[in-house]
Amino acid sequence: MKHYLVMGKGEAFTSFVQTLCCDSLPAFWGRNPGAFSLTAGPGDKTIQRFLPISFDECYRDQESLLRYHSVYLFPDEWAEGRDLLTLFKQLGTCRIFVIV
Repeated sequence: MKHYLVMGKGEAFTSFVQTLCCDSLPAFWGRNPGAFSLTAGPGDKTIQRFLPISFDECYRDQESLLRYHSVYLFPDEWAEGRDLLTLFKQLGTCRIFVIV
Protein backbone atom coordinates (compact mmCIF):
# COMPACT_ATOMS: atom_id res chain seq x y z
CA MET A 1 0.00 0.00 0.00
CA LYS A 2 1.10 3.53 -0.70
CA HIS A 3 0.19 6.50 1.44
CA TYR A 4 -0.31 9.98 0.01
CA LEU A 5 -0.76 13.26 1.86
CA VAL A 6 -2.13 16.50 0.44
CA MET A 7 -1.70 19.57 2.65
CA GLY A 8 -2.66 23.14 2.02
CA LYS A 9 -5.14 25.96 1.83
CA GLY A 10 -7.01 27.83 -0.83
CA GLU A 11 -8.66 27.14 -4.15
CA ALA A 12 -5.87 25.08 -5.70
CA PHE A 13 -5.83 22.74 -2.67
CA THR A 14 -9.62 22.37 -2.72
CA SER A 15 -9.67 21.75 -6.47
CA PHE A 16 -6.92 19.10 -6.23
CA VAL A 17 -8.71 17.23 -3.44
CA GLN A 18 -12.00 17.48 -5.31
CA THR A 19 -10.35 15.88 -8.35
CA LEU A 20 -9.01 13.04 -6.20
CA CYS A 21 -12.51 12.48 -4.78
CA CYS A 22 -14.21 12.16 -8.17
CA ASP A 23 -15.46 15.76 -8.28
CA SER A 24 -17.10 15.78 -4.85
CA LEU A 25 -16.19 17.04 -1.41
CA PRO A 26 -17.48 15.69 1.92
CA ALA A 27 -20.18 17.58 3.81
CA PHE A 28 -17.76 18.68 6.54
CA TRP A 29 -15.38 20.33 4.06
CA GLY A 30 -16.62 23.74 5.25
CA ARG A 31 -14.59 23.29 8.43
CA ASN A 32 -11.45 23.90 6.33
CA PRO A 33 -9.43 20.74 6.82
CA GLY A 34 -5.72 21.31 6.35
CA ALA A 35 -4.81 17.88 5.02
CA PHE A 36 -6.19 15.01 2.98
CA SER A 37 -4.77 11.52 3.44
CA LEU A 38 -5.16 8.81 0.81
CA THR A 39 -4.09 5.20 1.25
CA ALA A 40 -4.11 3.29 -2.03
CA GLY A 41 -4.50 -0.42 -1.53
CA PRO A 42 -4.97 -3.30 -3.95
CA GLY A 43 -8.26 -3.27 -5.89
CA ASP A 44 -11.02 -1.31 -4.18
CA LYS A 45 -9.16 -1.04 -0.88
CA THR A 46 -8.57 2.71 -1.04
CA ILE A 47 -9.05 4.71 2.17
CA GLN A 48 -9.56 8.48 2.15
CA ARG A 49 -9.39 10.63 5.27
CA PHE A 50 -9.69 14.35 5.83
CA LEU A 51 -7.58 15.67 8.67
CA PRO A 52 -8.10 19.07 10.30
CA ILE A 53 -4.37 19.61 10.70
CA SER A 54 -2.38 22.80 10.80
CA PHE A 55 1.09 23.28 9.44
CA ASP A 56 2.38 23.76 13.01
CA GLU A 57 1.04 20.35 14.04
CA CYS A 58 3.26 18.70 11.44
CA TYR A 59 6.34 19.74 13.34
CA ARG A 60 4.98 18.42 16.65
CA ASP A 61 3.81 15.05 15.29
CA GLN A 62 6.53 14.10 12.83
CA GLU A 63 6.37 10.38 13.59
CA SER A 64 2.88 10.05 12.06
CA LEU A 65 4.21 11.59 8.81
CA LEU A 66 6.83 8.90 8.22
CA ARG A 67 4.42 6.57 6.40
CA TYR A 68 3.68 8.87 3.45
CA HIS A 69 5.21 7.90 0.10
CA SER A 70 4.18 11.11 -1.67
CA VAL A 71 3.31 14.55 -0.30
CA TYR A 72 1.61 17.38 -2.19
CA LEU A 73 1.95 20.81 -0.57
CA PHE A 74 -0.21 23.86 -1.33
CA PRO A 75 1.24 26.50 1.05
CA ASP A 76 -0.08 30.04 1.44
CA GLU A 77 3.39 31.52 1.26
CA TRP A 78 6.75 30.40 -0.07
CA ALA A 79 8.51 30.42 3.34
CA GLU A 80 5.93 27.99 4.73
CA GLY A 81 6.33 25.74 1.70
CA ARG A 82 10.10 25.79 2.00
CA ASP A 83 9.92 24.78 5.68
CA LEU A 84 7.56 21.90 4.95
CA LEU A 85 9.70 20.80 2.02
CA THR A 86 12.71 20.65 4.35
CA LEU A 87 10.72 18.71 6.96
CA PHE A 88 9.49 16.04 4.53
CA LYS A 89 12.93 15.77 2.95
CA GLN A 90 14.43 15.08 6.39
CA LEU A 91 11.71 12.48 7.05
CA GLY A 92 12.75 10.64 3.87
CA THR A 93 9.54 11.12 1.88
CA CYS A 94 10.05 9.63 -1.60
CA ARG A 95 8.16 12.27 -3.62
CA ILE A 96 7.44 15.85 -2.60
CA PHE A 97 5.43 18.21 -4.81
CA VAL A 98 5.07 21.90 -3.92
CA ILE A 99 2.40 23.89 -5.72
CA VAL A 100 2.55 27.63 -5.01
